[in-house]
Amino acid sequence: MFSDSLSPADVFRVLGGGAGERSLMTYEQSLDAVLYGDSKILRVGVSGGWTLCQESFGCTGLAGDYLSRLSASGQALLFFWNSEALTTFAYARRGKVEASFEPGMPGAMVSALDSPFMRRIRALSVARDGGLNDLYRAARDILSLDLRRSDVERDLPALRIAR
Repeated sequence: MFSDSLSPADVFRVLGGGAGERSLMTYEQSLDAVLYGDSKILRVGVSGGWTLCQESFGCTGLAGDYLSRLSASGQALLFFWNSEALTTFAYARRGKVEASFEPGMPGAMVSALDSPFMRRIRALSVARDGGLNDLYRAARDILSLDLRRSDVERDLPALRIAR
């Protein structure tokens, strides 16, 4: 998940409430199912002007109004995939979800908002190939989302929340 208007502390507040155990954690550590399989892990950092939140062992961003809350004063993006190959993309702007769909599948929810990004998303929502990679490229090209591998792999503040 990404937010262009919230700090890492604010993203923790929206997604985790204040519950859970905090620590610093690398990307590899956050994927250790032996240690953390009974919890969801949220790691939060900054990359290219956006606050990023990488979640392991959960799908918080797919539930409730989290994406709307992450975008209350700006924009938020969700790129979700898991080991069962479920993929989901969502985009919210100023508290309203403007797009939410599984790439390559029928039934995409895409608003009529007219902007360069939404025009590209509408075109990609009906594509049968490309998936999350094409959606990420659209966010990179139009919204200046510039995720660096080093920003994800380094130690980041993490919140472990029991399921």
